[in-house]
Amino acid sequence: MNEGEFLSGSFTDGQRAVDYPCHVQISASELILFIESSDSSPRRWAKDSVHIDSSFPGLLKFSSQSHPGETLFLKRPIVDTYLLAHEWRRPSESGAHSIWIFGCVLAVLLSLIYISIDPLSRAIAARIPASAEAKLGSTMIASFESKQCKNNGAQMAIEKLAGRVMTKEEAGSVRILIVQDESVNAFALPGKIVIVNYGLIKKALHPDEVAGVLAHELEHLSQRHVMNTLTRSLLLSAIWTLVLGDVSGFLIVDPDTAFRLVNIKFGRDQELQADAGGLGRMLRGNVDPMALAHFFTSLEKSNPSKIPEFLSSHPKSTSRADKAKKASFKGSWRPVLDAQEWKVLREGC
Repeated sequence: MNEGEFLSGSFTDGQRAVDYPCHVQISASELILFIESSDSSPRRWAKDSVHIDSSFPGLLKFSSQSHPGETLFLKRPIVDTYLLAHEWRRPSESGAHSIWIFGCVLAVLLSLIYISIDPLSRAIAARIPASAEAKLGSTMIASFESKQCKNNGAQMAIEKLAGRVMTKEEAGSVRILIVQDESVNAFALPGKIVIVNYGLIKKALHPDEVAGVLAHELEHLSQRHVMNTLTRSLLLSAIWTLVLGDVSGFLIVDPDTAFRLVNIKFGRDQELQADAGGLGRMLRGNVDPMALAHFFTSLEKSNPSKIPEFLSSHPKSTSRADKAKKASFKGSWRPVLDAQEWKVLREGC
């Protein structure tokens, strides 16, 4: 390339909405612009003052700190050849390199967050005082007061049923509450609270099935899955808030927000741990795991899962039923409630 050669381009002065044809000479130290329809002398843009923008398809946009508002457009790929010949920065590669570096940094940061979020959540949750957890739980269950089952007989029955799959320590501290909700569900809350929807009790054909579900929820409490999940959700929310630049309120958690966060699905490992621990509770309490297998089979028949098991946080009901069947064996199992107590529980709310 000879320094005397010119490139044709388009120039704007930033003052008028007019594109002026121009001819540009590129040297190792500067751009020289010869603008048509202009009586002024050629413009000289020193190399170290020039900024090159490669985001325009088929074009490079040049601007200079010494000539604010002025822009120059030259066609690619011919201009790239001239820039290379005179040892200018290659904007296309520089841009790609910056994007590559940004992508690598972002990938590393996301990997570090992914690796550290769970152990960090567990460490923080382990340091939350029991009194603070209990206060949060009490605040959250206030929203269920209007739906809570007020039948003393039903409450006594559910507590007796739960007692068979509890430890001695839990028997004096865990609260089991029935709420008048038709959905087939039960869930654990902070502060050693388990909510049982009346819809689940009606769905069960035997009290031992309800005991199996409660054993699972008690394991979530025992292994601190509830507080770990809540803390993890709050940490992720805090990180997102910090990224957005607003840190004014990420430490304030109202009961509705906390309830929504807790009801985010537990991780798959947590569900498997609760399943295994729940079956262990049933065996220790002399409750036949086959009852839980029947319950899972009934759930699968009424609402077959269309999500592949490896994509779901919950193992499929059929898989859980198979594990419960394997845990069962022929023996003298003792029902958790007698017929009259079961009737009171099913009809009491």
